[in-house]
Amino acid sequence: MSSDDFIRKKENSMFFKEYKQQYLKERQAKLKENSDIDCSNREEDFTEDSFFGIDQTKLLHVELSEISRKLHHESKKLHLQEVMLNEKEAKLNKIENKLADYALSLEEIVESVKKKSQELEQYYCIIDY
Repeated sequence: MSSDDFIRKKENSMFFKEYKQQYLKERQAKLKENSDIDCSNREEDFTEDSFFGIDQTKLLHVELSEISRKLHHESKKLHLQEVMLNEKEAKLNKIENKLADYALSLEEIVESVKKKSQELEQYYCIIDY
């Protein structure tokens, strides 16, 4: 038996004892309310095997509810992360567009400088002759 199994069995046993005490109190209260109904408070009727056989669905429902709650929480976190990533992507796209505009401007400047340098070369060629 692994340590996890041992811990789970211990927790289940402690939970069973608490649940059994609550069950017996409720049963005793029913006995006081309805004295004509046989609600005898016999502990041997309430065994750990019967508890885990009958109420296992309750435990599973609680576990499923907890898992569902955690999944919902994680889903919200993932959605927020997705929104943040979309915002960052939009910012990066803006930066990329600005860089593309700067690159075009630089190309235009380079072309302008080339034209001016060609004009100057032609001008100096004319002066040299």
